[in-house]
Amino acid sequence: PDFYEVQKRTVITDFFKIKLLSEKYPATFVVYDLIYFDNDLLIDIPIEERINKLPRLINENNRISISKVIENTGIELFNIVKSKELEGVVAKRKGSKYFFEKRSTDWIKFKYLVDDDFVLCGYIQKDNNMTSFILGKYDSSNNLKYYGHVTLGASIRTLDQYNYTIIKHHPFNCDLPIGNDNAVWIEPNLVCIVQYMPSNKEGMRQPVCKGIREDKETKECRE
Repeated sequence: PDFYEVQKRTVITDFFKIKLLSEKYPATFVVYDLIYFDNDLLIDIPIEERINKLPRLINENNRISISKVIENTGIELFNIVKSKELEGVVAKRKGSKYFFEKRSTDWIKFKYLVDDDFVLCGYIQKDNNMTSFILGKYDSSNNLKYYGHVTLGASIRTLDQYNYTIIKHHPFNCDLPIGNDNAVWIEPNLVCIVQYMPSNKEGMRQPVCKGIREDKETKECRE
């Protein structure tokens, strides 16, 4: 299961590329619920009854499978998910109904998230009063390495609560990717706490700034 690859596949429209990828990285469709059966709408019957109908309707193979139900050992399952750095798990209340186009507290998503500390190296002010913090970490040679942006939870109001100095040039020992032209660079003296979903290919997925900490030196933020 690779969420990054799924995202890339969903936006491909070229038939030839789709055909090649379907052979190189075949996708599996995972069925997790049953909404209609024999022209009957089943959303009001308990989830256990809906799921129990699936094995009688679907012959599982390498292209289609039924989502497995794990009862009573959800914490153990989540720990396995964390160890394999997968997305997370969904807990579903027994007896719950299916709701179209709205969230329900009967279904709760538990994501695998990690907290990490980064050097706050600058910021970018965007439309709609949004702000992105620019992040970095020190490598083994004590060079500051670029680590991307965090927007959710970031704000100038938060930054202005601390002493910082604007500088003319970015503090990284490398060329920067596009998307940093309008950056305001600051001396790398602040440490930013970021929570995110780890990904070997994307690095940080859905990062959220949780604040700035004063009990840690920036030189301690290392790869």
